[in-house]
Amino acid sequence: MNNVQLIGRIAQDLELRKTQNDRAWLSFSLALNEYSNGEQHTTFIDCVAWQRNAEILAQYAHKGALIGLEGRLQRRNYTDRNGQNRSIVEVVVNHVELLGSRGQSDSQETTNTASSNDWP
Repeated sequence: MNNVQLIGRIAQDLELRKTQNDRAWLSFSLALNEYSNGEQHTTFIDCVAWQRNAEILAQYAHKGALIGLEGRLQRRNYTDRNGQNRSIVEVVVNHVELLGSRGQSDSQETTNTASSNDWP
């Protein structure tokens, strides 16, 4: 079984991109906060969203927005700018919920969902 469910805040500005075949995608980091012994610890998780999920996030979410997502883990290899081979584990998003934004009051929170099985 390969299933991940996370709630966190988008850690950077989002930039919708298109593949050569005109498929929408975006990559982002999700900041997850944990509290232990009275201290906050933040973990950043790399995520990638495709097609409708990417379009929804690019249109309605922004840095600091609180989202919930469901997806699967994927290991991907790539070559960095210096020619070094690298490996990354990321979450491929297949369902996303916009839970609200930083600074919104509870009465102003919005919830929007998108789900997609259009993985590459």
